[in-house]
Amino acid sequence: MELMLYLAISSLIAMTIFSLLSFIVLELKKIENEEEIQLNGRYAIEYIKNEVKRADKILAIEKIKGLAEKYEDNIGFIIFNFDPYRENGYSFNYITYYHENNKIIRIAANRNTKGLPWSTSFGGHNIVADYVSSIEGTGIDFEKKIIKLNFTLEDVNSKKYIFKSIISIRCTVEN
Repeated sequence: MELMLYLAISSLIAMTIFSLLSFIVLELKKIENEEEIQLNGRYAIEYIKNEVKRADKILAIEKIKGLAEKYEDNIGFIIFNFDPYRENGYSFNYITYYHENNKIIRIAANRNTKGLPWSTSFGGHNIVADYVSSIEGTGIDFEKKIIKLNFTLEDVNSKKYIFKSIISIRCTVEN
């Protein structure tokens, strides 16, 4: 009788501990997912901010014919950098970002001569952030020389995380 009572109490304690551990594991996965999404959002904002700060010039995306149409959900501007110390001559670098398949993707075009690249010259397609459901509100105000970054990231439970930043442009802008 005592053995049966001991087994029943032990089973209740074991089931309680197992349930508690299962709950803790699920909560830790949820917290880990939230942290990953927040890291993605912060990283994307900081990455783009750093490239804008290093820019020699900011151009309207419409400057390069067909680029805005090819990448419809884009950030609205191109970051231009000039590197005169490149080994094989002058280097003209053009960078922009677009949103596709819940990702922010960086593309770039490099030239060794002056002049704008073709829209087909852009490549790389490096993923800067995952879980991105929208970049609506992201763009540039050429008159005020500011860039607004507005990214909405979303987890598997449809919880939304909004990341916003305003960047003052120090370099030349070309509309």
